[in-house]
Amino acid sequence: MFFLKIALRIQACVFGDYDNKETEYIDITFGIPKNGRWDLKQFVLSLIVNQHGIPLFMNTHSGNSSDKSTILEAINSLKSALSPESKVYYVADSSFYTDNNIKNIGKSFWISRVPATINEEKELLTANLNLKTLKSDERYSFYQTFVEYGGVKQKWVLLLSHKMKEKKR
Repeated sequence: MFFLKIALRIQACVFGDYDNKETEYIDITFGIPKNGRWDLKQFVLSLIVNQHGIPLFMNTHSGNSSDKSTILEAINSLKSALSPESKVYYVADSSFYTDNNIKNIGKSFWISRVPATINEEKELLTANLNLKTLKSDERYSFYQTFVEYGGVKQKWVLLLSHKMKEKKR
């Protein structure tokens, strides 16, 4: 089994003037900065690492590119370059979880967090669920269900940390 973590949206903020003729592959421009520096232009790196944190693939994108569109591009680029012998799981944050990405990833295995903007996720969080305690670690309880989203059947797992629940109270 092989896990690939999609570490997308690594922003590089830069100083100075950039003429787009000098950077013909990407547009160094203003985007939505995670560091709060609205005065700096930026570009974005898509980075895929293996389960040991070793980088396998990197690509540059314009400073205002969307995670939701570039994440599938990165996965498909890596899939065309590698042909691993074992099963590959792509692990990505909630920006991956869009109707379009799920439809277009093909017969791949993936793990992602469902964003809070999905109605089914909101309903699941407010439902009165019968959570089961993890046998391996009693600090956590879980609930699993099967849903169809983006035309793809999926298993959703809700994980509850009892310590975090107490901390929030």
